[in-house]
Amino acid sequence: MLKDPKINEYANKYNVSLAQLMLAFDLQLGCIVLPKSDNIAEMKENLHIDFRINDEDMEKLIKLKERDQNVAV
Repeated sequence: MLKDPKINEYANKYNVSLAQLMLAFDLQLGCIVLPKSDNIAEMKENLHIDFRINDEDMEKLIKLKERDQNVAV
């Protein structure tokens, strides 16, 4: 899923990193997320999930995930 160019388009649309987009996506699905990083800047970035992916984009992202079930999000 992360290799799909559409994911970058969504990250750009919301002006966030790929990691932030995927964290927000999982949180909006009700998943518990445990991001891992040894990089302080990335850790701080992971804390700033202060946006919401709109319903239409969530549906499209869910379809991408279903299509690429073998790729971990």
